Amino acid sequence: MKKVVFLTLLSLIALTSCVNRVSKDAGTLDLRIAGLDEYIVVETKSAVDYTDVNNYDVVIDGPTKYEAKFSQMRGEVVELGSGSYTITVTSPSTEPAAFEQPIYQAYESFVIKAGEVTPLDLVCTPKNCKVTIELSENFVKELATYEVVVSNGLGELTWVKDNQKNDFS
Repeated sequence: MKKVVFLTLLSLIALTSCVNRVSKDAGTLDLRIAGLDEYIVVETKSAVDYTDVNNYDVVIDGPTKYEAKFSQMRGEVVELGSGSYTITVTSPSTEPAAFEQPIYQAYESFVIKAGEVTPLDLVCTPKNCKVTIELSENFVKELATYEVVVSNGLGELTWVKDNQKNDFS
């Protein structure tokens, strides 16, 4: 009989210790992220796998700050204090200007209420653009060497045509 009572108490302790306790002034965030590739085919020459949202950076800003890779929080709920928040999810490799570097991002405001689970579904979409330069035939004939620089105010991309290099071929 003592064994039955002991095992029952041990089972109850084990069950209650597995319950995710949330403080009474906190709520939880249930985050799901979808990459754009779930809706369209994304092709890039980049070596980085942008379809794997596990490597995306998650930054939550509000009364409680939180930063992590999505892989660390996938399938988990995140406990946050009650209040208004913003979340930014960004793909890895976010240089201000770079060749073959698409940037995918999602940004949203949300509210956490005490004792409630806030579901949030985000779709990361492109946040930068591709630049294509097409030179006229006359321009190419007239100049033996040239350089084209494109700036976005944060960084520059440079295409060069000289005796050793031809980025336009």
